[in-house]
Amino acid sequence: MKELEIAHFKAFDKPFVLSPDNRNMLIYGENGAGKSSIAEALRMVFFYDRLFGRFARRGVNRDKEERRFLASYAYKGDMSEGEPEIVFDGTPFQQLDKNNLHCAVITRDTILADRRTYSDMLEYKPDTINFRQVTTSADYAFWPDNEDIKTIEYLQEVVDEVNRLLETRFFETLRIDIENQDMYVCLMDGNTGLFASEDLHRYFNEAKINLVSLLLLLVTIKKEYARHASEGGRMMLVMDDVVTSLDACNRSFLAEYLLDEFSGYQLILLTHNLGFNNTFIKMVELRNIAPQWHTVTLYTRHDGPQAYEYNALRSSADMLKDFDHNTSDKASLAIEARRRFEAVLIEFAKFTLLDARERANFHLKRLQSDGNPFFLRMRNGKIMYADDLLSDILAVVNAEGKPATAKLKDIGSKLAAFTPSAEMRKAVSLIRRLNMYEKLFVHSVTHGGKPLTQIHDKELRAVIVLLGELEHSVQYLRHEVG
Repeated sequence: MKELEIAHFKAFDKPFVLSPDNRNMLIYGENGAGKSSIAEALRMVFFYDRLFGRFARRGVNRDKEERRFLASYAYKGDMSEGEPEIVFDGTPFQQLDKNNLHCAVITRDTILADRRTYSDMLEYKPDTINFRQVTTSADYAFWPDNEDIKTIEYLQEVVDEVNRLLETRFFETLRIDIENQDMYVCLMDGNTGLFASEDLHRYFNEAKINLVSLLLLLVTIKKEYARHASEGGRMMLVMDDVVTSLDACNRSFLAEYLLDEFSGYQLILLTHNLGFNNTFIKMVELRNIAPQWHTVTLYTRHDGPQAYEYNALRSSADMLKDFDHNTSDKASLAIEARRRFEAVLIEFAKFTLLDARERANFHLKRLQSDGNPFFLRMRNGKIMYADDLLSDILAVVNAEGKPATAKLKDIGSKLAAFTPSAEMRKAVSLIRRLNMYEKLFVHSVTHGGKPLTQIHDKELRAVIVLLGELEHSVQYLRHEVG
């Protein structure tokens, strides 16, 4: 995929473009930023008929059902301004020739599919993993029906590979086996002696069950797409927030597995797990394959989801050179400065984990008020939050055998000690100042409105200089956190 453009689709009202240019893409964004909408758009491109078949009611006029189906993907469910639009590599998805394109899409919902569902062909068993159900719940390129019959021998090959991965890639004592001819899978743990083929959650934690389901899918996809590759096909693998259902250490092992064994695919990975995002970026850098990857951050603004690639944005130093040499017009520099400020602010929120607790916009509003305390500090290279301060205070309050006056003194000491570092205070002050400038003129310019005031050279230069100081502070704090 070189480019994907979507409009009037799910979270995206206005046209939104992703341009991986045939490279891999790691997309980070909080819930609600539009990640799942991107994954759904790719599902529509490659699996429209399958999705419609799952949605449509039997015996109802197809045109009517198709209209209802499209409306379910429209922005706010409203098609008054047009139907959902998806353009893949410059071609509307309805007209795309997909004969040589093969895409697999795995979502968190696929991994967490209701394991109590069953068909008339299968014996009912509660809380199970059935290979047929797992593979049919995912979206990947099947072969024609007469070539796509999965046998017990086929499943045994998949099970053997999953067990190899569990042992050598994920360092698990968990193993799986085939329960019966209906392709139910049983789980067993060599350390604990636990064994189960149904009611799995009574015996195994959810993360291990989800890991098994995910590996069954990935191994099957790799096995099937090897046949497509042998015929000259191009493969994509899209994974939307699947790591949140796994243990923390297995997320790192999954990253290594994907980089090693899906290197021939174009990978589109979407996540709101900051740890996985940062770990993946670090692995890519250590392997010296960063040029093969786009690392993109999604965020929401009042005019809809936005995306940026931090390293692709010009630094304040470059903008300042243009300003001093008059090589860029002031309006363009104002737009660049705003975008860079938004990106730096989000990076600040990411590495301090503010975005894991509240949205960055909420914190930006709090930072605008000098009267609003900012309980955040560095302690031994670690970010400490108001929650940590509260824990310290509660420990003092609950201490036995200490008089109230002594406790009050200890609480005062805790409050006095919980003061952000000089660099943190500087970053907060810069964010406040830059937000003020942004309100005065940058914001109105970048959104096409009439500026509240004339753009003065001195003010624009001040914004770019302050932005450079903020970049330095954020880089310093990121290094401190590690």
